[in-house]
Amino acid sequence: MIREAIEKSKGLDIMYEVKSAEEMEYEVSFDVIFCNSAFQWFKDPEKADKELLQSIEEEWKNWNSGTCEENIYPNFIEAIEMVERDKRTKEIFSHFKEPWFFLETAEEYKSLLEKCGFKVVF
Repeated sequence: MIREAIEKSKGLDIMYEVKSAEEMEYEVSFDVIFCNSAFQWFKDPEKADKELLQSIEEEWKNWNSGTCEENIYPNFIEAIEMVERDKRTKEIFSHFKEPWFFLETAEEYKSLLEKCGFKVVF
């Protein structure tokens, strides 16, 4: 995705980096941070939110994301559960730790973001 973004934005003053949200720690700040289909992959959502908040220009504080409830991906969740239960793969997956988290309502996401210092508009 980054390679394609670089290719499509040649000639523009845009810089790309690949790093976790929990490790942003930029000395500059941004007007907007757009997070699409990524929030559920944060290993430590509170730390990530705090890093994102610190990285946004003080007068803007604009961060965009959609919620990701578990029921959005029922086939995916069911497939993981089947692999964990199946006698052929149960042992292999016995130490599997899900690399995602889901909150079930927009209100839960709002609460998490406000706890980290964001003002949620909608």
